[in-house]
Amino acid sequence: MAERVLIYSKSFRFGVGKALLQYSNVLAEGGFKVTILASRTEPHFESALHPSINLNLLNIDRSISAIPGLTAAVRQIRPDLVLALGVGSMLPLTLAMKFARHQCPMILREANSPAGLLGSYGALVKTAKTYAMRDAYRRADRIICLTEAMRKELIADWNTPAEKLTHIPNGVPLPADAQAARPPSDTPVILCVARLKPQKDIPTLLRAFALLRVRRNCVLQLAGDGTDRPALEALAAKLGIAQDVTFLGHVSDPAPLYRAAHVTVLSSVFEGFPNTLIEALAQGCPVVATDCPTGPAEVIDSDAVGYLAKMRDPVDLAARLEQALDRDFDPTALRARAEFSSDERLKKRITAFFRSLPTAQDGTRP
Repeated sequence: MAERVLIYSKSFRFGVGKALLQYSNVLAEGGFKVTILASRTEPHFESALHPSINLNLLNIDRSISAIPGLTAAVRQIRPDLVLALGVGSMLPLTLAMKFARHQCPMILREANSPAGLLGSYGALVKTAKTYAMRDAYRRADRIICLTEAMRKELIADWNTPAEKLTHIPNGVPLPADAQAARPPSDTPVILCVARLKPQKDIPTLLRAFALLRVRRNCVLQLAGDGTDRPALEALAAKLGIAQDVTFLGHVSDPAPLYRAAHVTVLSSVFEGFPNTLIEALAQGCPVVATDCPTGPAEVIDSDAVGYLAKMRDPVDLAARLEQALDRDFDPTALRARAEFSSDERLKKRITAFFRSLPTAQDGTRP
């Protein structure tokens, strides 16, 4: 009998939605009986689920409100394994397991650098989040880390036993055709695919672009939306670059943008695993990113694929962007780096990891 896996996530939105879709589909294709509980969903994600997956929408706004629905699901399904996507999903799932009087291995997928995430909060919220993280890491039987640096951080800063941690980077689809080198252009395109929120530090990118624009002709495209957009548009106008910056809003398929861009940039102050860098490399586009915790340094592991810049440093970021624009990159090297985090490799990693876990049925897996 195939193992029953219960996956809980607060939503299908953004990066967590992609992960939820990838993990659930891979497990379903591998013969696991998968049930997803989510607070909210997105139509395009729902339609992409494997037909055998049972999707249960809780239609609630707060994590604590999910506990009754989760408890009922645990009692009904009696899962052999449970997977929480993010620390915020761990507490309600833990309580639901307790109320349902059910025990089985609990897996946590940590999506961000804990230190980077905590640094984005005020003192009161930081204290509460620190407690929640420490409790989640303690209760989880296994923790999936997106980067090696994240794994080391959990060991060093959170006293998490190394044997609880497994490194599984994200995966992105690779195009069937290899991309050619970018042709020279009088107006090269710099692309940023990111949500417009403080984590991505778009103000530093705009200031770097303003410095670069003084020295050479180029344009900046921002694909993504968020609450910071009005302030960012105002900053672009203040810097005198509004005519050269295009706010594209949310783009569901950025592949054509990557193929047309001469360099893709990410100016974040913290990350989990930066999918946009791998997506760009897969499309033959070199990358520049801030050396933030964690992820960019593990993607840009040599100058064969791009450059790392200092965080919150417009001057250094502008210099690295100019360096990338002045260089001809080998598309073969770019794609080779992306292949490390391909969808196919992710499928193998997920399947191998879950088949190595003990279950609630007999405590072992053959």
